[in-house]
Amino acid sequence: MNDLIYGKIPPQAINIEESILGILLTQPNAMVQVSDILKPEMFYKDANILIYTVIDELHIKSYPIDIMTVSQELRNKGKLEEAGGVFYISELTNSEYGNIVYNSKIIVQKWMQREMIRISHETIKEAYEDITDVFDLIDKTSLQIVSISNRKQNNIKTVGYIKTKISKSILSGQPISECFSLGISGLDFMSKTFNVVAGYQGTGKTALMLTACKNLAKNKVKSGSVKVNGGLDKTGKGKDRIVERKPFGKRNNIWRFDTQKNSDHPAPFPEQLANDHIISWSNENDLIYDPFMGSGTTAKMAILNNRKYIGSEISEDYCKIIETRIKECGGLFFNSFQTELSNEAGP
Repeated sequence: MNDLIYGKIPPQAINIEESILGILLTQPNAMVQVSDILKPEMFYKDANILIYTVIDELHIKSYPIDIMTVSQELRNKGKLEEAGGVFYISELTNSEYGNIVYNSKIIVQKWMQREMIRISHETIKEAYEDITDVFDLIDKTSLQIVSISNRKQNNIKTVGYIKTKISKSILSGQPISECFSLGISGLDFMSKTFNVVAGYQGTGKTALMLTACKNLAKNKVKSGSVKVNGGLDKTGKGKDRIVERKPFGKRNNIWRFDTQKNSDHPAPFPEQLANDHIISWSNENDLIYDPFMGSGTTAKMAILNNRKYIGSEISEDYCKIIETRIKECGGLFFNSFQTELSNEAGP
């Protein structure tokens, strides 16, 4: 087994590494194309790791990247000789050039192969140990493999890079939300939209939403008017409309409600909770949709606030509760569940 692991040179492409570094040293804007793809540890040769690390740091600081600046930065760090010296750095500019993005992906693939070999070797070694918990080992190995797979998403950014981008955004007046391409777009926490944030475990869904709520609170978002995109009108042209915020007087970030009682539903939420949200985020005659109607609280408060409503509920017992509550406040109730049963039974 050891011969199979150590008998071959690990996957690498040093000539491609040198080609990439050569392009970065001679083409000012080349780093923009690969900064989200390549990380220093993905290079195989130690000297190339050092050189790319310095190039990446210069790029984050928006400093020029060339033979002189890279050499000087390495000299300041005491790493110039370890990186091959000025001669090696200058020789990189004589490397054969190619498509830097395509070549960068090759480097990533070689790094992923090496990581797979390392993880496999560690897993095999631990699997031979009698004291190893096999379930913990499986979880550990799975997590390491997933972490490798996630690196190919090209959205991993260093703290220094993020800090610099945010600083530039503040100085230039650019919205911070436009600084990064995180695969998240269209989130709107101000107007009445419905956002779904989904992802694998441990990818930061909760952290994202808590941060959004924290920022809204810190910015002291209050009631008012917000202009939102209203889609297309009958002529096919875009239309905007104003969503009016309903003032509550002085309210803080924590809303307190009394629990709902005297209900056949095991966990009804307070009517006031539904009421406050409905009048906060919608106007009269708007359509309110509740995907899990439960005891019909949302529908009832929508009717009482002159909103249209539609909802979904799979429990026939709860549908009976909903029907009673809706009819009590003068609303119309249509139970598609009963209609489907009638159609299946036939004439």
